[in-house]
Amino acid sequence: MAGLFDYQSPENMRAARLDPLLVSPAQMGQQPLLSQLVSQMSNAGANLGAAGAGMLGLQLPEEAEQQRVKDIMQGVAQDDAVGIRAAAEKFVRLGDTQRANALMEKANNIDDRAMARQKFELDMKPKPFEPTKVAKLLNEQSKYPVGSPGFVAYQGAIDKETAAAEGSKSSLEKNMDSAGITDPKQRQAMAQKALNLQLQANKGDQTAMAALTLMSKQLDIQIAQQKLEQAKEKKKVAASAKVQSASAEAYKTNNILGTITKAIGQTGGNTTGVVGAALKQVPGTEAVDLEQNLLTIKANIGFNELTQMRKDSPTGGALGQVSDMENKALQAARGSLAQEQSPGQLRENLKSVEESYSRWMKVITGEWTEENAQNYLDSLKNKKAEQPKAGKVVPTAEQNTLIQKYLKVN
Repeated sequence: MAGLFDYQSPENMRAARLDPLLVSPAQMGQQPLLSQLVSQMSNAGANLGAAGAGMLGLQLPEEAEQQRVKDIMQGVAQDDAVGIRAAAEKFVRLGDTQRANALMEKANNIDDRAMARQKFELDMKPKPFEPTKVAKLLNEQSKYPVGSPGFVAYQGAIDKETAAAEGSKSSLEKNMDSAGITDPKQRQAMAQKALNLQLQANKGDQTAMAALTLMSKQLDIQIAQQKLEQAKEKKKVAASAKVQSASAEAYKTNNILGTITKAIGQTGGNTTGVVGAALKQVPGTEAVDLEQNLLTIKANIGFNELTQMRKDSPTGGALGQVSDMENKALQAARGSLAQEQSPGQLRENLKSVEESYSRWMKVITGEWTEENAQNYLDSLKNKKAEQPKAGKVVPTAEQNTLIQKYLKVN
């Protein structure tokens, strides 16, 4: 925009116009004596002509052009978009489209900066939700019993108002929320600082622009740190919950192991097979005690319990394989705990369940490492599965006496 708001003095303009017509001392130093004399006379004539023109009030074309521009731009401030557009219209009427276009572009830039500044000021201005409206809703809600349809309906309206206020926050306020900046004084100070920097940046202040960029980057770093801390906390809570769940499952498993030990001790000729099937109908007998313990064991290896067991177990690696294998073994063992079996067969099946629970217990409590689990898996590769031996159960004389005593049919 040089030439519209910046002007040259007439003397400088004449000097610039005269300079190409003069022979410089350096040039004269290389001329013959006669030529030097002619050059001196020529310089004197040019200077005399320029001085005379000035005395007579004559203007150079450049002077006249500058005066015309000066007259049009007189009283127009560099930040006055309206005045600059009016000046542009005058240049259009004179046919000077180059200056007119330059002035229109400057006016548009001024308007753009003003609009950006207004938008930023609106963004920075706090927009709390209307307290009187929420207060009114709360007052109306208090007329209804807690939990009643009316109370719930007003709570929905209150939540909606609060959410609307949250959504009206400026981008800076949202970034401060994400960065974990909650102190009201700190938030207000940051908002005011950002506003002042933006106003300076709109005027072309490079330092203010750099400061705004730095402020934005610092917020980005704080947001990243906040997300990292939240992720760590979430992971910590999840790990704690898993430990608590595993601890509860270990406690439960320990009780089941105790019940299995009791059931193994109760398994005998008077509590299983044909005799056991008969005597469990008689209250107070050991056969009834064994029946109840078997029911407890079966309940604890039901579908829901084994599903929870799978959730609490590690995944992947040898430990995960062992856990999954024991889970499946327990599923299959549920149907092998019938009291009608022979004592040896039932005892063997109970011990199998006991071993599965014991191995799984070692997995969830961390007693077994990956190496322990892998060693166990390797030991199974060369071990052939043993088939249960089914044998015919023949009651002894003592058992026959008990059957006759309690189940004799008259």
